[in-house]
Amino acid sequence: MAISLSSLPDINHISQSLCISDELLDRVSQFARTSRRIRCAQHLVWLSQADDCELRPPGDDLITFREGYFRAALAEFGSIQELICIDVFADRGPQSHFRLADSGRLLPLLFQEIRNLEFHLASSSLSSSEGAVKMVWRFPSGTESRPGRLVKWKLDFTESEFMSLKNVSKNPTLWPEKETLQALAWFNDNQAKWGVQPLFVLALEDYVATLLQHFVTNSEY
Repeated sequence: MAISLSSLPDINHISQSLCISDELLDRVSQFARTSRRIRCAQHLVWLSQADDCELRPPGDDLITFREGYFRAALAEFGSIQELICIDVFADRGPQSHFRLADSGRLLPLLFQEIRNLEFHLASSSLSSSEGAVKMVWRFPSGTESRPGRLVKWKLDFTESEFMSLKNVSKNPTLWPEKETLQALAWFNDNQAKWGVQPLFVLALEDYVATLLQHFVTNSEY
């Protein structure tokens, strides 16, 4: 099954809190190991875009620490596929098998391959720009949409680097060149507009919803 751009979201705002929904976090908490990785990924990606005064790393090389936090978030993200099977195995045995590549969800799959890129082929830098965006703020009484200014961080990797990944170059059935280049163009356009961290959180939320659909909604778990 080839990747499909139809599963990519149409983004018109981002969450100020950089958090996936409390409902999804509550539902996925039944899978203890997986839930911990999801929460860690969420916190680490927040650290990668936090204000300078909130990072307080030793020394002055803030970009290096942001890049490290982002790679750590990718590492936690990449472990989810294995951890969910471990969490479910005791109850289901072989039926616990899950492959993100079979889910049809392109944004989580892109980040899974970006994880492979950052750990095996490249060490991409984060560059920043500032601009106005539409943000959703959460309050005890509900949510409110407000304009705001945001430092947007962009992960600088090339199309050729992504296309050289083993899972991509050796699997043209899943990653046809035309569709893959279109997906990368979508990714780069949206990370320039919103920042890579909000895209990561959207991918994480999509991933959690996919896991719940696979292991809970479609079963008696």
